[in-house]
Amino acid sequence: MNVLMISFERKLFEEGSAARQRIIEYGGLFDELHVIVFSKRKLNLKPEHIAPNIWLYPTNSLFNVFYPWDAYRLGRELIRKRHFEKTHTVVTAQDPFETGIAALFLAKRSKLKLQIQVHTDFLNPNFIHASLLNQVRLHLTAYILPKADGVRVVSEKIKRSLIEQMHIFSERITVLPIFVDARAIASFHPRVDLRKKYPQFKFIILMPTRFTEEKNISFALDVFRTVLNKYPFTGLVIVGEGPLEPELKRHVKMLDMDNNVMFEPWRQDIVSYFKTANLFLLTSRFEGYGLALIEAALSGCPIVTSHVGIAEELRAGIEAEICPVKDLACFTLSILGLIENNERRENMRLEAKHRFEKELPTKRKYLSDFKQALDFWKIYGGRKERGE
Repeated sequence: MNVLMISFERKLFEEGSAARQRIIEYGGLFDELHVIVFSKRKLNLKPEHIAPNIWLYPTNSLFNVFYPWDAYRLGRELIRKRHFEKTHTVVTAQDPFETGIAALFLAKRSKLKLQIQVHTDFLNPNFIHASLLNQVRLHLTAYILPKADGVRVVSEKIKRSLIEQMHIFSERITVLPIFVDARAIASFHPRVDLRKKYPQFKFIILMPTRFTEEKNISFALDVFRTVLNKYPFTGLVIVGEGPLEPELKRHVKMLDMDNNVMFEPWRQDIVSYFKTANLFLLTSRFEGYGLALIEAALSGCPIVTSHVGIAEELRAGIEAEICPVKDLACFTLSILGLIENNERRENMRLEAKHRFEKELPTKRKYLSDFKQALDFWKIYGGRKERGE
């Protein structure tokens, strides 16, 4: 099988990145894997041949609005040069939005099979109302998803919403979460100890996140302010990057929390921080899956989270403290309760850790499922039987 992927993951071009390693593992499943990546011309990225059967192509677009067209143009050229067989090639997109529209036109123009991946809970009202762009994206999904031969989603919640609200046939949808290597996390020895790095804090709350609106970090700062009123020797370590960083730092200064809130750039060994923090906090307005929730659980870090992504499948009060989005009182009381009750915190972290150690698939099983999600023969057979 040949796979042509439309992606926005620019870290594929970074030597040694987790994204690059992951795509190399995926490539071992197929005859050829070609990845077209949305990218700006100013980044000056070059096409790369990173494995015997894996190629990367940047769009090198002048403006964001040109991403889909440039990806389509590159894809058409690839299909022409590689002479892809129609019965042996799949076009897959990393989302049902901008990458999805490029993939749809490529697949339909060349009569190839189409898979759309859904990593975001885009039918969540918090997603829809977050921006005008998201409202436009919602209209795109209504056009793209019904035309896909297969849809891969990362949670049962998203699958249900696609069936109930968009009337996508259940047999076209595959639930395949993001892979997390439970064995690697279990055996990982922390390279950095947050408690030694910040000895001034008696209790450390960790937030590894992107600095974007949907992550609701300003709300987390308001929650933390109320926690500090009772426990002034608590620290909040925010690890990440994003466009809202200057604004968030100003918010911290305005709340007079400079000595208690630490900003750090993203780091590859984030598991070190999960394993040495006292609590993991997630305040997102919406999530498709919530990878950090799984990583925190496997690292044995107690969780306080909004009711998003995989949190829906956790047992509230047993495996995590789960609050409605932007419920200040709930978040504050949950954090205070875990600071004050060591036994509850210990039981919660063990329950979540044991649950995911038992449930998560091995890498071999996951890769097998990933390949199967791109095999649409059963879907075509089902269509034929229905007379479609």
